[in-house]
Amino acid sequence: MAKSINRVRNSKDTRNIGQSAENSLGLTTNIRHALSGWPMILGWLAMLIFAFHASTHMVGAGDTWVAMACGRHFINQGVDTVEPFSANSHKAGPTEKDIAKWPGWAKRIANKFDIETVKYWHPTGWVNQNWLTHVIFYWLTHESPIADPDAFPPSFNQLVYWKIALYIIAVICVYYTGRILGVNPALSAVFACFAMFIGRSFFDVRPAGFSNVLVAAFLLILALTTYRNFLYIWLLVPILVFWCNVHGGYIYALMLTPFVILHMLIILPKRWTISFYSILMWMALYFRSFTFTRHLNTMGEEILRKTDLFPVSPGNDWLLFVLILMAIASLTIAAVKKVKNEAFYAFHIVATLILFLWILSRFFPSIPKIYAPQALKPFHDYVNSSLLFFIITFFGLIGMALVMTFWKDKLVSIKPKAIYHTIAAGFVAFIATIVFNPFHLTNLTHTVIISVSKHAKMWRTVNEWHPAFEWTNPVGTSFPFLVMYVLIIGLALLWLLSRLLNPKFLKAQRDEFEEQKKLFKNLSNILGFATAVLVCWATLISFSLLNLSATDFIICAAFVGIIFLSIYRNVHFITLVIPLILLATGFVDPEWLKVLSRWFKSPELLKNIPTGYNGRYIYPFILLPAYVTMHIFASLFSKNVIIKQKNIIFPAIAAIVNIVLVVLLINPFKFAKPIWHVTQFFDLSRRMRPVYERNVEVSYTHLFSALYMLSILSIIIWLLLPYLRKVFSQVPNKIDENPPADTYQLPKIDLALIAIAVFTTYMAIQSRRFIPIAAVAACPVLAMFIGQMVHTVSASRNFHRQNRLIVSPMPQALQLFFIVIGAAFVLISGIGWGLKFKRVYLDGWPTDTKLNSVFMRMTASDAKPFYASRFIRDNKIEGKVFNYWTEGGFIAYGQNPDPNTGRTPLRLFMDGRAQAAYEPAAYKMWSDIMSGGPVVYETKRRNRTLNVDDYKKIGKWIDKRLKDQKVWVVLMPTGQFETPFVKGLEQNTNWPVVFYNNKQKLFVDISTPQGKNIFDGIFNGKTLYPDPFSTNLIKARSWFAYIQAKDAKKQALAFAKEAFLLSPSQAPMRQVMLATRYPELRSDAEAFIKNYFDDFEKNRAKWAKQHGYHHRIAAALNACSYFRELAKRQNDTKLMQSYDTKMSQYHSERQVLLKTKRW
Repeated sequence: MAKSINRVRNSKDTRNIGQSAENSLGLTTNIRHALSGWPMILGWLAMLIFAFHASTHMVGAGDTWVAMACGRHFINQGVDTVEPFSANSHKAGPTEKDIAKWPGWAKRIANKFDIETVKYWHPTGWVNQNWLTHVIFYWLTHESPIADPDAFPPSFNQLVYWKIALYIIAVICVYYTGRILGVNPALSAVFACFAMFIGRSFFDVRPAGFSNVLVAAFLLILALTTYRNFLYIWLLVPILVFWCNVHGGYIYALMLTPFVILHMLIILPKRWTISFYSILMWMALYFRSFTFTRHLNTMGEEILRKTDLFPVSPGNDWLLFVLILMAIASLTIAAVKKVKNEAFYAFHIVATLILFLWILSRFFPSIPKIYAPQALKPFHDYVNSSLLFFIITFFGLIGMALVMTFWKDKLVSIKPKAIYHTIAAGFVAFIATIVFNPFHLTNLTHTVIISVSKHAKMWRTVNEWHPAFEWTNPVGTSFPFLVMYVLIIGLALLWLLSRLLNPKFLKAQRDEFEEQKKLFKNLSNILGFATAVLVCWATLISFSLLNLSATDFIICAAFVGIIFLSIYRNVHFITLVIPLILLATGFVDPEWLKVLSRWFKSPELLKNIPTGYNGRYIYPFILLPAYVTMHIFASLFSKNVIIKQKNIIFPAIAAIVNIVLVVLLINPFKFAKPIWHVTQFFDLSRRMRPVYERNVEVSYTHLFSALYMLSILSIIIWLLLPYLRKVFSQVPNKIDENPPADTYQLPKIDLALIAIAVFTTYMAIQSRRFIPIAAVAACPVLAMFIGQMVHTVSASRNFHRQNRLIVSPMPQALQLFFIVIGAAFVLISGIGWGLKFKRVYLDGWPTDTKLNSVFMRMTASDAKPFYASRFIRDNKIEGKVFNYWTEGGFIAYGQNPDPNTGRTPLRLFMDGRAQAAYEPAAYKMWSDIMSGGPVVYETKRRNRTLNVDDYKKIGKWIDKRLKDQKVWVVLMPTGQFETPFVKGLEQNTNWPVVFYNNKQKLFVDISTPQGKNIFDGIFNGKTLYPDPFSTNLIKARSWFAYIQAKDAKKQALAFAKEAFLLSPSQAPMRQVMLATRYPELRSDAEAFIKNYFDDFEKNRAKWAKQHGYHHRIAAALNACSYFRELAKRQNDTKLMQSYDTKMSQYHSERQVLLKTKRW
């Protein structure tokens, strides 16, 4: 009679919360893990390198300068809701009028207290949830021992140190989370590095950085609570108190709810588990239908201008009443023990099915057909995606229900006492976040308002809130996240499959034992094949060699399957790759499609098949490396797989024949010469760029050269394998791990942490700003999947081979192999990224001669209005300024606030604080003015370009709008110089430029006394400028434009020359070129331009290593363009071509320069 494996396992209660992580995960406590000890020096070096690398990404610092201004205000004035920087921001409150507009229940509560108490506990106005981060930023850069505020410009590198420290803490937290989950130290380090790599493009110098690291700390605490000691949960209280003051992301602590609920459901009796879980599932499904219908109404209001398109009131919803009755019935029959289990289960199955179908019917709404199809398309798209998500959610919840019902003993759980402590700690943390936050209750309600209020969607139109897989989005890259997403799906399925390998019986009759062994062999083959497919697919995606489609995945699986056949059956099966790749590549070839269309006598039949090669031509080039790699691994797991040196001939010939046939029959590389011109094969380039690579700066210039070298290396390794095996066999087979004495136990499933990782990943899919925390949550779980799979496979193989269900220690030779690979990777990445850091952050900075610290480069802060702010400050400009929203924070920071109130003299029109400081109406008004008004809309509607008359009308319209808002100053960055707004304003004589350089223009309204004084001060010397360069530059511009005296233009040219000599750049060069319009100045100006052009050619190599080289190239391009036009007027074609060549060279050098200085 068979004896179940559970009968011979230790009788310890695996739910004991005091147990170690190793015990709860099926390991023993006395095991010394492979690659632990001194080899982990490489692991720690790798984590530090990846944390440093993650901290080097360049992201614009709009929010950073808002933080500086706010931090200064809070340090000097304290934390309140009185907004000191803007003229259009929220007003502090609440007032009696504000309370009168609140919902009835809120008014009733407020009326029980005096107004001062309400203001204390629920203040309104400027709610800065990041106030403590802002204080830290300002203190670090201005008042800390490492600050350098007296220098101009300050370096602000203290914030770079902060960023690096932050992500070192984050990678440590991710690493130890994996370790507590029982992951091998080296594997945990690898996935901690992977988490940093995934989130890198979203790591910037912003308050959100604190949330990224605190999510990692939060998950570490949950892991410690589960596997070490439940008292660790009380660490949440201080962490959440800190978190709620540094960033609004503290709301992520709501993930404590599924953690508690799932653990409660696991330890409850089965009937109560089913009852409570069913009620929660019904509520979740109903809530999903409610949000779906509400969003449809919002779309109807926005697109069709029709409100209440679908009824959505829960108070009148019969479905909700039925759900409540079902919940009562469920709890009742769970409590009544006389109800048989069959009836109990039947009720919940039928009730769930009825509710599912009822709710499902709501995802087929009757959308009015009176509207145009184009107007209804967003509705249909939303309905289809929501329906798919609802069905997936339902079956996912059903799957979880089955696990919690029938395999509760397979799940990780914590003691009831631990759950009580978790609930208590959560409650105390909740109260603490209210009490120990200056905004108290508002800190919570503000988060709700910005998340689900009527205007929340408008604020979420910014790119960082868009979905992860919106490939053209310029904010960050979700490419690494895509790889992680593929791994989540693939590894989860493989992990579940691997659990079936664990033997059910340790002792059994011979026929049962043989049946179990046969099942193990079949499942092992399936697992091996599926693993190879996942690795191949993920690798091809990682190197952007294939598109994302079901067809490409099937072809990839077929490719792996053919290799497996050639390894396990007969090497001649490798020839099947040839027809596979020919069909796969040719099926999307335009010429082949025409032939197929004629064969099928139906041009319409194939019209929907996308043309292009989808990267499938890559398979012949990777055939040899894939074959050798799979063959080596197969030989390690199967004694039947024998490596014969002569067998390498067949995949080599198959690869060559495949390449030749693909080129002859399909020619995806568009060879112009016959195939025997073999040099063509050394100049191959990719014919396809996947959609997911749209905003990733990779070129793969030497892709095919690398693949050729990899193929040659694969052949060499294959031929050297017998000798390599001899070498490795001579390595002492000393095992650093202590062999486990106990029978291997299949690790329990940590449903709570897996669910949190899944929820967080879903958040990232919906909004790309959550990709960093998704990586932090998912990577330890992925590492756990791999670790548990390896242990399960190893123990099961040992059981069927040696009749011992134990995990084999890693052989010393294999450990040595991993150490060598790890050392090489650490060395290459460390040196490579170190040299790149030097090139990008320490060598000459092309875009500025002074603003070039590491922080300035990392955050693109050299483009901020440092000098314009000094101009504003020195001339005591006050009132209202119309500014571009990204510059608002810096304008506020760049002023001297009132020492008593903290208010800045020049009040902003808009900045990047969004809903924290502004009503939607203020943003819409700013957007309307910035657009240029009705003339711009009309020209777009008529699809024509703007002319000078249009710009004059735009300028007149802008003048009126700005006067209505009492604005007399406008400051715009260089990126807006060519917009209708700036061009229109330049055509209005009431708005002259009074300050400008290569990065900003500042206009004033001279119909106001203040504007007139500033403008007149250019000529009488009363207007102050921050440096001689800007002084000479504005004088050159103003003398050319406004003074008609005899020597005025000559003086203007002298000013322009002086400005250029102080800073060789585009702005003064254009003023010198302007002088050529005057006959008396032309020869002088042209000589100056020619001298610079010659000097530039002579000194290019030297200047290229210096700061500000980009400005020199821009000036040279202007000079070159001028002389080209001159040659054109003189009909000198040869000279024209010479300048064309030079301009092409300069443009190329400029692009390469900017590209190599980005990271």
